[in-house]
Amino acid sequence: FASVPHKPVLFHPLFLILGWIARMFNLPALVVWHVGRIVLIFFFLSLLFGFLRLFFRGQHETKLALLFLVSTSGFGIGTKEASTFIQLSDSALSLSTVILSLLFFWLTIQIFSRGLLWRHFVSLSLLILLQSYLQPYIIFVWGVFTLLFFITECYRRRSLQTLFSAGLFYLLAFVLGVFPLLFQ
Repeated sequence: FASVPHKPVLFHPLFLILGWIARMFNLPALVVWHVGRIVLIFFFLSLLFGFLRLFFRGQHETKLALLFLVSTSGFGIGTKEASTFIQLSDSALSLSTVILSLLFFWLTIQIFSRGLLWRHFVSLSLLILLQSYLQPYIIFVWGVFTLLFFITECYRRRSLQTLFSAGLFYLLAFVLGVFPLLFQ
């Protein structure tokens, strides 16, 4: 919907799914929008808790870190993406972007700790594809994060082979994930 006539160009899977739910249950779109946001909040918190378990051994420390992260107000850089609390109170679109970003970072850590597998490649390409339909500019943030992560891992492991093999892996996944956007 827009206030001016226009030709629909972008495909948004999140809006499509929410629209199907609204039609299926004969609910107003606004109600489905807020219920979807609340459901995504719980999904995000459980995913974030699992992600934090990678870094904290005890359950108490993990719960404290979760509490700290969801109650933060950002880094003062003026963007809503820097504040977990604002993300939780924002739209389902913002929450889905944060969830996909968290899954991307989690998968990146898994790839570097367990090695490159084809299922990782497929998962990574699908995450990038889905994110490129939701909010494409985040793909740039993921790319910068991945490059910095590669550089620190190569320095830590003292191996350029890691940068080369993982770099090709990620470059191909990014290309395959963003490729469908070129034909919209």
